[in-house]
Amino acid sequence: MPGVPLVILKSWFCFNNSFSGVIPDIFANATKLRSLDISNNQLEGKFPKSLINCKHLQTNSKTGSLPSLHVLILRSNESYGPLYHRHMSIGFQSLRVIDTSHNDFIGNLPSKYFSNWREMNTLTKEKDDGNVPRSTQFQRQKCSSFLDNPGLYGFEDICGRSHVPNPTPKQPEEVSESEEQMFNWIAAGIAYGPDLLCGLVIGCIFTSHNQEWFAENFGRRNLKVTTIAHMMTRSHCYCFYGIFTIYFSLLIHTLASAPLNLCQHDQRDALLEFRDEFVIDEFDPSRWNKSSDCCLWKHVKCDDKYGQVISLDLHDTFLNSSLKINSSLFRLQYLRHLNLSSCNLQGKIPSSLGNLSHLTVVDLSFNELVEMIPSSLGNLSSLTFLDLSSNELLYQNTLSGNIPILLANLTKLSDISLYYNNFSSTLPSDMSGFHYLEYFLVSENSLHGPFPKSLFSSPSLQLVDLEGNHFTGPIEFANTSSSELQYLGLSRNGFDGPIPESISVFLNLVELDLTYNNFTGSLPKSISKLTSLTDLKLSNNKLKGEVPSFVWRFSTMILSHNLFSSFENSSQETLIQMLDLSSNSFEGPFPQWICKLKRLSLLDLSNNLFNGSIPPCLRNSIVSLTELNLSNNSFSGTVPHIFGDATKLESLDVSHNQLHGKFPKSLINCTALQFVNMESNKIKDKFPSWLGSLPFLHVLILKSNEFYGPLYHRHMTMGFQSLRVIDVSHNDFTGTLAPHYFSTWREMSIFTEGAYMANLLRYYSSDLLNYRSMEMVNKGVDTRFQRIRRDFRAIDFSGNRIYGKIPESLCLLKELRLLNLSGNAFSNNIPRFLANLTKLEALDLSSNKLSGEIPQDLGELSFLSYMNFSHNLLQGPLPRGTQFQRQECSSFLGNPGLYGLEDICQESHSSNPTSRQRKESSESEERMFSWVAAAIAYGPGVFCGLVVGHIFFTSHSQEWFIAKRDIMTRSHCYCFSGIIISLLIHTLASPPLHFCLPDQRDALLEFKDEFPTDESDPIPWNKSSSTDCCFWKGVTCDDRSGQVISLNLFDTLLNGSLKTNSSLFRLQYLRHLNFSYSYLQGEIPSSLGNLSRLTLVDLSHNDLLIGEIPSSIGNLSYLFYLQLSTNSLVGQVPASIGNLNKLQVMSLGQNNLNGTIPISFTNLTKLYHISLRSNNFTSTLPSDMSGFHSLEHFDVSNNSFFGPFPKSLFSISSLQTVSLETNHFTGPIEFPNTSFSPSLAKLEDLFLASNKFDGLIPQSISKFLNLQTLYLQNNNFTGTIPRSISKLANLYVLDLSNNMLEGEVPSCLWRLTTVTLSRNFFSSFENPLQETLIQALDLNSNSFRGPFPSWICKTRGLSFLDLSNNLFNGSFPPCLRNSIDSLTDLILRNNSFSGTLPDMFANATELRSFDVSRNQLEGILPKSLINCKAIQLVNVESKDVFPSWLGSLPSLHVLILRSNEFYGPLYHLNVSVGFQSLRVIDISHNGFTGTLPPHWFSNWREMTKMREEDDPYMADIINDSVFYLPRGTQFQRQSCSSFSDNSRLFGLEEICGKNHGSLPATQQPEEVLDSEEQLFNWVAAAIAYGPGLFCGLVIGHIFTSCYHKSWSKKTQSHHK
Repeated sequence: MPGVPLVILKSWFCFNNSFSGVIPDIFANATKLRSLDISNNQLEGKFPKSLINCKHLQTNSKTGSLPSLHVLILRSNESYGPLYHRHMSIGFQSLRVIDTSHNDFIGNLPSKYFSNWREMNTLTKEKDDGNVPRSTQFQRQKCSSFLDNPGLYGFEDICGRSHVPNPTPKQPEEVSESEEQMFNWIAAGIAYGPDLLCGLVIGCIFTSHNQEWFAENFGRRNLKVTTIAHMMTRSHCYCFYGIFTIYFSLLIHTLASAPLNLCQHDQRDALLEFRDEFVIDEFDPSRWNKSSDCCLWKHVKCDDKYGQVISLDLHDTFLNSSLKINSSLFRLQYLRHLNLSSCNLQGKIPSSLGNLSHLTVVDLSFNELVEMIPSSLGNLSSLTFLDLSSNELLYQNTLSGNIPILLANLTKLSDISLYYNNFSSTLPSDMSGFHYLEYFLVSENSLHGPFPKSLFSSPSLQLVDLEGNHFTGPIEFANTSSSELQYLGLSRNGFDGPIPESISVFLNLVELDLTYNNFTGSLPKSISKLTSLTDLKLSNNKLKGEVPSFVWRFSTMILSHNLFSSFENSSQETLIQMLDLSSNSFEGPFPQWICKLKRLSLLDLSNNLFNGSIPPCLRNSIVSLTELNLSNNSFSGTVPHIFGDATKLESLDVSHNQLHGKFPKSLINCTALQFVNMESNKIKDKFPSWLGSLPFLHVLILKSNEFYGPLYHRHMTMGFQSLRVIDVSHNDFTGTLAPHYFSTWREMSIFTEGAYMANLLRYYSSDLLNYRSMEMVNKGVDTRFQRIRRDFRAIDFSGNRIYGKIPESLCLLKELRLLNLSGNAFSNNIPRFLANLTKLEALDLSSNKLSGEIPQDLGELSFLSYMNFSHNLLQGPLPRGTQFQRQECSSFLGNPGLYGLEDICQESHSSNPTSRQRKESSESEERMFSWVAAAIAYGPGVFCGLVVGHIFFTSHSQEWFIAKRDIMTRSHCYCFSGIIISLLIHTLASPPLHFCLPDQRDALLEFKDEFPTDESDPIPWNKSSSTDCCFWKGVTCDDRSGQVISLNLFDTLLNGSLKTNSSLFRLQYLRHLNFSYSYLQGEIPSSLGNLSRLTLVDLSHNDLLIGEIPSSIGNLSYLFYLQLSTNSLVGQVPASIGNLNKLQVMSLGQNNLNGTIPISFTNLTKLYHISLRSNNFTSTLPSDMSGFHSLEHFDVSNNSFFGPFPKSLFSISSLQTVSLETNHFTGPIEFPNTSFSPSLAKLEDLFLASNKFDGLIPQSISKFLNLQTLYLQNNNFTGTIPRSISKLANLYVLDLSNNMLEGEVPSCLWRLTTVTLSRNFFSSFENPLQETLIQALDLNSNSFRGPFPSWICKTRGLSFLDLSNNLFNGSFPPCLRNSIDSLTDLILRNNSFSGTLPDMFANATELRSFDVSRNQLEGILPKSLINCKAIQLVNVESKDVFPSWLGSLPSLHVLILRSNEFYGPLYHLNVSVGFQSLRVIDISHNGFTGTLPPHWFSNWREMTKMREEDDPYMADIINDSVFYLPRGTQFQRQSCSSFSDNSRLFGLEEICGKNHGSLPATQQPEEVLDSEEQLFNWVAAAIAYGPGLFCGLVIGHIFTSCYHKSWSKKTQSHHK
């Protein structure tokens, strides 16, 4: 987090990365840290003990002394030892969640271990018995959840029977419901003492009053009894004395005990009244109420002796109001700690706060407080901690005002935090009085004045942050004693002059940030004395000269934007992790010493004068790099393949250099890559579509290079799910973009940054929402984005040769801000769906071949500020919208048929279109324009003017005027009539303003009512709506007549059928009808043919649309687009479809259509897209198909077409894609002699797979020079691969599998990316003559023989290799490790490979499948397989012990070790079982021994699918137990032999025909009766009473026996 020191950090999240090493002990000053999450890394070593200082820490800590610690997660580490030892303080008073699972903790936990965990202390008051509790949650559990608990009973409702009888008194149970409950044995023990005492007393009394009887009955029999009786008499007083002593002790103990309620009533009432000042939910009403002790309330602490509230900590409580000046808070006069941070407090800080004179800590940070700090805070003379940071405090007084008074009295302050406010004054000139000051944080304010030199006289000063203010002048540190200073932040001020040599006095300085100032000169040599310094940031100054060598021992070096020109060679090991030397004057070759930096994570050498090549040795440092920026230098040569191990790389920028060659394919290993910029180089390669598999790639810039070929081919995986910005402009890309091209670009469809990032933006740097810089054409201007906002979405394909329609999937990219498709050859109309891109800000479609009108809907895009439609074939009127009127005239030039530019260009750039230029006759008959009305009105106007002029200007006298009055009267009438007629014609001819006609509106409303849905009415479709129906969602009207011409209900849940008399068919002027994905049902009504003006019909993707295609569809003579795919249509295609002579697109695929293709089909000569795939057609194709002279895409796959190869089809030069696969075509294939040259052939994809073609693959296939994918698999081709295939320079996918091809495989195939030759008769390879580019190679099931092909080791980008079922022999070459890095599948089974498997899998992190079975391998299984974290299938040969370590592989699904020489036990005690993802395992026919413990399969989660009746536990089985055979259909169907040789098994009568054993009567199962009585504490006491009484009598007997003689004498005297 740039610019934010650890001391002010409140949250630190580094989880789910690959950080390694030890956690540095850097938390001594992190007193504000609240959240720390470093889980899921590779950290090791000790836990940093400096976390003990993080008093606000709420997550991930080590010690229980932290008062705010809520969450502690230590799961899955190697922590060890006891959780408790005798002299530790337990603590953890605020803990809410703790997870220490999967460690090595040992020892026992005492009963008091959890006693202080107050946040978890929610006591229950249920009875303490041994029954299973009676509640719904318990009754819903399985019986197995309570088994193996001998003393637990009450299972009747759950298990159907009782598992044990009621417990006896010898089965005491512990009940830990609350701290007030006692246990049965305690009750018995307590009862035992009084019973013993009672027995002694009874015995004493009895013998004292009945000595004669006692002597008479017992004295003669036993002399000792007499003695006992005498003693009992003497001990009478002892008994009562003992009773008195016991009760007196209890009384003293009761009186001496501390009272339970410490809280004073005035304190409690003040807290309750304070709570009621806010409307909040965070307080727990059950804890803040008068009935409980307020000292035990959450957030409250009291003084131990007097019960006065001394601490109130409400941080992160949503108070959402202001503190009142008379708030009851200020009645807590003894308050010492007050923490109201992050409480959304508003308003002023009340002056009453100064009355709490005992305060030592005040934290009001992260609120919305305003105005000045009250001067009364100066009364808080005991204050040591003051945090008012991150508010909106505005303080405009100067230092001579209140601030000096405020600060002067607070001399005990150790922490002052005022950062992120709006203070605008100077600091006190003398700050030496703050003797205890440790932290001084005033960054991000408007403070000004000179450097506060006196501040550094404080001896305890540890951190100073003055960043982001307006301080000026030089800095100096005279007479300073701040030797403890660790952080000094002076960035973003106006400091100037040289960096002083006296900075060396701060020997403990760890981080120095002087960025964004005006420092001059060179780096002072005295910095070398700062041995603790790790981070040095000096960017954006005017420093110059040589960079001294001592700086290379720092971990962070930021020297960018200075004038440095050279380095001093390092004489010691460099420890740099972040090195930024950008924007200086360095020159020469790449610094070789950088290759020695093993820990480097950031390297930025951009904007310098470096030249030469990028050295291959950089791969030594690339392993740890996350960001590499070499842009804007003069590097030349190729980009080396150094990225094989760059799994941490996130950003790569080599733009604006002179690099050439291929795009580095080793980037596929950079799975963390987010940013790639190769702009302005000379890289010449195909589009790297494989980058689409990178899961986090957000920005891809390939602008201004020499890339070529198509951006899309049919069988490519689209990918790019995370892409946000792409710029491939000014290259040589060609081809078309498929309709679904953008369908997987999810990051452009939805903004994924949540509220969490928005909250961070409020407090921290805006860089959190930015990427690195780039250049891009934005709104027609080359723009450099210094930082790319994360919400920015842009596509720039300009300056290429892409043609065809703009893909429909573009409408999915709702977050798109910039779209530039200019300078290509896109054709057809501008799609109206562009109006769905509501966030679009810039749209450039200039210099294409677009035709038709500009959609009116684009004028509704409120954010669209720039658009350019120039130099196309557009026509019609310019839309009347504010966005259009604001554009420059040049944005519309070069479109001869476009008019209505008067308001923009101040003149007409195009005359009104003639009838010859207007394509649709249905429009011309309805439209009238203003100029027509003007022309019509012109005649009457001239006539009226002549008459008036004649009357007035030829009149010479009044007499004449009188004489001519009749004529004048008539003339006036003519003139007036002419005016009226002119106005009338003008009114009729003027266009309406989108007034929806009532009949159209009513038809729409009635149509809506035909379906039981609300989804079609997101904008209300009703008469009462003030919205014109032409503006309803999905509805478009004619601009002039107001007739509905388009109805688009795409993805609307209609959930009904179209009726024959549907009101839809009253929309007679409808041209576009789109009901795709609308859940239509039933048949297509024949009434559809009545909408004769339709040009587009799309009813696709309605699975319940059934029936036949109506023949009336032939009436739609204007139709050019028909889309009926992915429905359930049946029957034959009607012959009337041949009437649609304007049809250009016909898609009938994925239905159940059958029969033959009608002869009239050949009339559709304007078709450029035909799709009949996935139907049941059973006919031949037309013998002559050359008439489809515009055809581009022809797909009849997955049908039952038969007959010969359609040779005439390939005489069409425009053909791009042909798919005949999965039919019954037969015979050889041959291509006709065409009239066009091979260079004009556009065929890119040819799919002939899964037919019955035979013969040779013709040499003439080489005429299709643009061919990219060729699929001929699953046919009967013979012979060899034709040599002419080498001429297909654009071919990259070839599949010839499952044929009868033979001979040698030519070397020209090794330059392809995917080659599949399996299941043929190939026997040898031709050695490759150039670098192999293969990514997928399948040679299985051929006749290859000999050793492993060594040339495969040189194939660096290989992802799939299958050599199985051949005759290869010899050992595995170790060089295969060169290709193993990128491999996902390695299949070598069923050959004759021998020797051992090399230990070559250390870097095979992508490997998913590994199969080397059925060879002659030996030796042990390579342990490096443990690194294959993605592996799912392992099938190997080996002689080894069971590889239990494979169980740690998280994705392993299939493990086959069958028929090998594995040996030893499958399980031993200290091995973790693992195999959580295993689905199939076969280890049969080996030498495994030993036993399997009961829990061996417990972790096999993928196989765990328990039924309700399943019992996951097994009871012990006694050898002589007798069992019934279960009664189930599956058992009754088995043969008798399946149960033989089980002497104790019986019940086989129905299977074997006789009884195989009877059930011994002695072994009939018995029912165990449940006990109906419950045992309580008083029962235990009653039971203990008897033994106590007996014991008292016995002791009395013993004592009297000891005094037998004296007892006898007294007895004799008594008789006398």
